Amino acid sequence: MGRFLAGCIGNDAAYFGVFALLLTFENLLLLVSYSHGWLSQGKNAWAYFLSSVAVGLWFGARYRSSPQLGLQPVTSRKWVRWLVPAAVILGGMPMAVDYGRVVSTWAIDPFRSDVIPMVIHQCKNFVGGRSPYAPVDYFGYPEYPNNLPLKWLPYLPAEWWHFDYRLVSYAVWLLAGLATLTYAARRATVWQAAGLAVLLFGTLKMILVYNGAVPGETNELLIAAFYMLAVLAVGTGAGILEGVALSLCIWSRYSLLLWLPLYAWVRLTSGGRKSAGGAAAAMVCIAVVMLLWLCRYPGVIAASYNNYDTVAAWEWSKQDNFGHALQLNRGVGFAYFIERHYLGHTILEQIHLLKELQMAALGLVITLGAVVYWRKRREMSPKMFLLASFKIYMAVFLFLVVVPYDYLMCVGNFMSVALLGVAIGNGEPRKPTKPQSPTAEKGQDCLLD
Repeated sequence: MGRFLAGCIGNDAAYFGVFALLLTFENLLLLVSYSHGWLSQGKNAWAYFLSSVAVGLWFGARYRSSPQLGLQPVTSRKWVRWLVPAAVILGGMPMAVDYGRVVSTWAIDPFRSDVIPMVIHQCKNFVGGRSPYAPVDYFGYPEYPNNLPLKWLPYLPAEWWHFDYRLVSYAVWLLAGLATLTYAARRATVWQAAGLAVLLFGTLKMILVYNGAVPGETNELLIAAFYMLAVLAVGTGAGILEGVALSLCIWSRYSLLLWLPLYAWVRLTSGGRKSAGGAAAAMVCIAVVMLLWLCRYPGVIAASYNNYDTVAAWEWSKQDNFGHALQLNRGVGFAYFIERHYLGHTILEQIHLLKELQMAALGLVITLGAVVYWRKRREMSPKMFLLASFKIYMAVFLFLVVVPYDYLMCVGNFMSVALLGVAIGNGEPRKPTKPQSPTAEKGQDCLLD
């Protein structure tokens, strides 16, 4: 088995074929297998989690002993210049029509989901000169918005020009998708580029077919686009670009915060201090701007975090016909296990237990990642290691999230598409021809940055 896997990793066609297969499994397990009764809640949740981890491990395996990246000449095939226009015409435009048709069937109704109504409330208040964090009364009591700035600010054009807010999500997602194809086109063959485009648009098509509530009732495609851009930015090794892309994720959702120390440590110890400084400067500048603006609305970040337990307890109390929490039994996440096996605890105790488990598991992932990198730092690419660890970290985070809404998991699936684009765009890794001194290694890492 070891020789077989090694052969697959070393062979372009086999490697990308397995990658595409893993991504397909990830989509099927998220969108089809549980809803169609193929697998039970527990089996589906674990299978989806393991498939997500497998994507990260498979991506990292290709670069486990290849510190040299991007040394092959960038492809100059004439067809490449037509890739993005072709993707827009053959994929983006038809998908936009299909996307518009699907979201039009989902009414924006706070009694079904308050995600989009809350974004609309914040944008309208902002444009009207009122506080975007003023309370709204949907259910007979004041509810305070807790969206971080980049979860609603991108929708201002929809308020200014009066079109469907949900089209903004698609537009940003399409930009991220085209960026992924452009990155891959640097060294892609025709078949690799075509396969990546099929997986990119195919993933969204599966979402539209099997879970139209994702684009119809949430803004999760916007978040997925941010995480795709973060993957691509880390893949480029350009510090300022990384800082901006990671800030898009940080100021729309908290998810990756605990991964940042590992990112900073790898960047600093790999010799890429200039790149790390650029990323840090970009993140600090954006954070200062955001915090100075949020100072006008004190308590927003704390309220956002504290409100999480209240919402979680409400979701855990909503039961299906079998007496189980509805949102905890959608084929994903580990919360179902806590709910079913810790019956002697209150809901809040169960939630706190799961949060502690999540923190411990993420701490373990970060620690193991740091140990692995330190032991293999002379044999692997820093940025490829970071991307593999990012994917595994997000798989663990989403598996142990307190309320495993199925739409949250779409972020991980689109991250996998972006990872495939990075793998294609970096071409076949090359091993060093001779042992490298620490000085040479440092210079090389700076070059990679």
